[in-house]
Amino acid sequence: MSLKELRREYEELKNKIAERIREAKHLNIYSTARMVAEHLGKRIDKRYGNYWIYDNGELRITYDDYGGTLSIMHKGKKVFSSRWSGEIYLYIPSGWVKKLYELYERAREAAEMKEAERLMNEIKRIKKEWGL
Repeated sequence: MSLKELRREYEELKNKIAERIREAKHLNIYSTARMVAEHLGKRIDKRYGNYWIYDNGELRITYDDYGGTLSIMHKGKKVFSSRWSGEIYLYIPSGWVKKLYELYERAREAAEMKEAERLMNEIKRIKKEWGL
């Protein structure tokens, strides 16, 4: 290949990567996966923050809430890597994205149940404290 062809291919690759990054941000992959990890996964306490792991044998999400790093593996292959929601290092779209959104619905329901429980406890505490 000539230098001109190599440069053109390089620019095409950069454009494809930029498009994937835009897609991942548009789909909100980082926040969606983070919610799945936090509400359906296992929490491991660390010196600073927590480390969350969700693994169903097919999809594995790891999230470090102190450093903001998040990775997704699908069937043993890394398909997404990010630090905070703005820095996306890898995004390989395929059927795992649909599976992630299905898990998100379960995570959202779990989060709502936790919030309802927290509010019930807070209401009980306030009623007891104020004699209401």
